[in-house]
Amino acid sequence: MHCYDVLGLTIQAGLPVPGLEALSSPFCENQVQVDEGNVPASLEQAEKVRPLYEVSGDQVLVEVPGIGRLLITEGKRIVFERAPTGPDAPIFAHLLGTGLATIHHQRGNVVLHGGSLCRAGHAYLICGRSGAGKSTTLAHLLANGGETLGDDVTVVGDAPEFMIPAGPRVTKLADDVLVGLPDFQTMKTEMRCSKGKRVLPTEHLFAATPYPLSGVIVLEQRGVTQVSLERVPVSEAIALLWAHSFRKRFIARAKLPGLLIKWTALAHAVPVWRIARPAAHDTVAEVVAKAEDAIAKIADERRRRGSVG
Repeated sequence: MHCYDVLGLTIQAGLPVPGLEALSSPFCENQVQVDEGNVPASLEQAEKVRPLYEVSGDQVLVEVPGIGRLLITEGKRIVFERAPTGPDAPIFAHLLGTGLATIHHQRGNVVLHGGSLCRAGHAYLICGRSGAGKSTTLAHLLANGGETLGDDVTVVGDAPEFMIPAGPRVTKLADDVLVGLPDFQTMKTEMRCSKGKRVLPTEHLFAATPYPLSGVIVLEQRGVTQVSLERVPVSEAIALLWAHSFRKRFIARAKLPGLLIKWTALAHAVPVWRIARPAAHDTVAEVVAKAEDAIAKIADERRRRGSVG
């Protein structure tokens, strides 16, 4: 049996999981059991049925075409079945991303679609929809200084600390993005994801411990002519946290009231900023500058609150 610690969970697996460092102790707490086996083609009495996934209470069935299927159950177990001719590496990537995010959903935890930047003992999330530029922005911010606790999938702990545990130690970047990131160009490509991006190891950039969340920056592509930065009011921030939850379509209806309470607490305690950028041309430098501006404003607000307290 193999044990691993990732995204605040301890995985107990009957086979090695690539990309994770095994724990020395065979005894796992807060564990998730991962097994390879037969996965059903459908779920009974599903509340959501879509072409590539089904949700039935505390069960989620996911199909990844050409890769395999995952069955995630009760926040405790993942069973995966590889496609007959599918490659091995991608099924584990989906297990560590979609699979573990769904485990957290089933446990009623907040999971956001974004990566973390850690500076001076605090974490900042860069969130956005696929293609918004969050991984690119995070890579440039890391090049300016700092560490990370993961890219793409971020679990947020409960109030009052809102601690961020470490995720898989990789990032995904497109070839054209690497041109402006010489440090990332030298990293060995582990594989390519389904969208053609390079999957790159980031162990050397990882923070040694979890950090409390201090702010959220949401990237959006809009019909604007220039990059803008604005503080989002709490009422809208709650909606943004829901909108940028990772794999939110896999959340069962019964879990939504509890998650709404957590999104609301997070929106009241942690500032949310939005960067809007035009989609028609390259604005990476401007977006990174606005992100640095937002981080500085969040840090200044935190210091002022501390001095008042």
